[in-house]
Amino acid sequence: MNLSRHSCRKRECLKKYEKKYRSLKDRYFRWWSCSVKTSTDGRSKEAQNIRRDFLDFFEKTEFEIPREEDDFFTDVSTTWNEQYEQLKLSILDKAIEYVSFDIFDTLVLRPFLEPTDLYYFMEKEFRALVP
Repeated sequence: MNLSRHSCRKRECLKKYEKKYRSLKDRYFRWWSCSVKTSTDGRSKEAQNIRRDFLDFFEKTEFEIPREEDDFFTDVSTTWNEQYEQLKLSILDKAIEYVSFDIFDTLVLRPFLEPTDLYYFMEKEFRALVP
């Protein structure tokens, strides 16, 4: 896929998911604001650069405090479901040698809108390695 077609695809995708993406990005910004602000509280040039880069990346002018609804990043409570017990028993079954889990977008957050966007990101490096 050439770059212009990829760019068009990305724009269409962004329009479709822009509101959700912006909401997640704003929530993530608030979640990290306190940490960045307090850890860069000094007046050193490096601290000022970190703060400026952080705010610039999120397109903000000042830090924000997290809201109550932002706690989903650290919430450890889970509604009980009998399927969890069945899953646990299956994992403990001696007849089962291997268990695999899809952790992406649950425990590991990809920095791409779509999982396949990784291919476009890595295409140049891939082409350099594979003639």
